[in-house]
Amino acid sequence: MKGLLNCRLPDPRFDLALPSSIWLAPICEKPLLEYCLELFLYLGISEVMLVDYLENGEISSHFGTGSAWGLKLSYLQGHAGEVISETLERLAPGIHDDLLIIDGPLFPLFDRAALKPLHMPAREGIYSLNQRHLNLTDNILLMPRNLLHGLLAENRFEKWVQASLDYHPEIRFPVVPLHNLTAYLQINLEVMARGERFELPALVEAGIWKGRQVHLAENVQLMPPVWLGSETQIGADCQVSHSLLSGQVRLEQGTVLEECLVFGPSYLAGQKLQRKIILGQRCLHPVTGLIEPLEQPWALQNLVESAEDNQAKRQREQAWVTPFLRWRRPLFKWLKGFARAHPQSYYLNAAGQTLLLDMFKPRKNPALPEKLFFQWELEKVPLLEAVLAGELWLVGNALIPVGSAASAFIQELPIYAPGIFSYSQLQNPERAPLWLDELHYCSTASETFDAWILEQSTQKTPEKKVQR
Repeated sequence: MKGLLNCRLPDPRFDLALPSSIWLAPICEKPLLEYCLELFLYLGISEVMLVDYLENGEISSHFGTGSAWGLKLSYLQGHAGEVISETLERLAPGIHDDLLIIDGPLFPLFDRAALKPLHMPAREGIYSLNQRHLNLTDNILLMPRNLLHGLLAENRFEKWVQASLDYHPEIRFPVVPLHNLTAYLQINLEVMARGERFELPALVEAGIWKGRQVHLAENVQLMPPVWLGSETQIGADCQVSHSLLSGQVRLEQGTVLEECLVFGPSYLAGQKLQRKIILGQRCLHPVTGLIEPLEQPWALQNLVESAEDNQAKRQREQAWVTPFLRWRRPLFKWLKGFARAHPQSYYLNAAGQTLLLDMFKPRKNPALPEKLFFQWELEKVPLLEAVLAGELWLVGNALIPVGSAASAFIQELPIYAPGIFSYSQLQNPERAPLWLDELHYCSTASETFDAWILEQSTQKTPEKKVQR
C-alpha cells in the first residue's frame, strides 16, 4: 500500500494571510504536513506521493526525499481546479498499489497508541477513515487498486460518485477540514489540549509548553493550554489563556490574550485580544479574514520619543562607545581604503527616513591591511559613529535595508528603533550570539531592557549567527 497526499489549497486561499502555505503553516511546533506524514508512518506506509499545487518548490525543499523520516517521497505537480477523481485519472498509469489518500488540507486527530498497520478489507469499495464527513472531497480514503482502474475504465465521474462508501472496519478518528482561519485557530488549541497524544515537547507543567529562552515576569498569569515558543518575553501583569505564541513575541503593559495565535516577531503592549491571529504587527480576524495593523497605545510612542529618556540613553551609549572608538578612528581613516566598501541605505524610523552607511565585506583572500581592518573590528566604526550621533541605538535589533517590501513592514510598526549590536559584542566580539538580532522593535530606552539584552547575549546559543 502507498500513500497519496493531495496538497490542494483552500478556496478561497485564506492561507495567503499565514506566514506560509497551509501545508507548511505551524500547528504548535510543526507544520500540518508533518502530521499527515506521521499518520502514514504509524499505519505502516513508507512510500508517499505528494501532489504539490505550489509553484515555488517550498514543500519539496522542506521535506526532500523523506529519508530523514524513513519515508520515500515523490512529488507530482497539481493542476488548479482538479478534483480527486481527475487527479487519480491523470496519475493512474503509475499507480499499481492500494492507496491511502489524504485529499485536501485536513488534520487527522488520530491516537498514536491505537493505530495499527492498515489492511484492505475483503469487500471491495472506497473506505473512509473520516467519522464526520462521508463524501468524496476533503476526506481520508482507502481505495483498492483494482477498484481505481475499474472506475477509470468507464465513465469515471458517474461511476466514482456511485461507488459504495463505508467506514474502515478497524480504524476511525475525527478529521478536521482546515478551510478557514477559525478552523486553523481551533485545531492549534485542540492539539495543545491533547498534548500528550501528540507528544508535544518542552512540557513544563500541566497544559503549558515552553521553548528555549522564555523570559517571564513574576506575576504573569498563564491559563492552559498555552504554548510559549522560543524567544518569548512576557512582562508584568500580562495574561495569556488558551493561546499559542511563536517566533519572538514580546508582551508588555498588561496585555491580555485569550484564544489567540501570535506569529512573531510581534510586540504587544496594553492590548486585550480575543480569538485573533496576530502576524507580526498585523491583526487577522479569523471569521472575516480582514487584516489590519495593530493599534498600539500612544503612551508607548511618547515614552520612546521622550527627549529626556533619549538623552539619558545617549549618555549611557557614549560611555560605552567612546572608549571603543578612541584608537580605532585614526586606524579606520588609514585602512578603509584597503577594505571593500559599499554604501547601503537603512531605515531610521517608522516614518521611513533613511540613513546611508558604508558597509564592509571581507574578500576571500585579503591582503594584510584588509586582514587588520577586520581583525580590529574597524567595520563597526561607521555604525558606532551613527550611535554617537543619535541615529542608531545600542540594542539587539537588526538594521532593515531600504526597499519596497521593507517599507510596508516599517510603516506597520508602532516603533522602529534601529539598533546594531549588544553591549557584550562591543566589549568582546567573541561572546555568544545575541538571539534578539531579528527583532525590529524596542519598547523603551530603559536600563532594565538594556540589562536584559546583556544577560541574554552572554548565553550560549550556537545555532544563531551574529548579524553584523
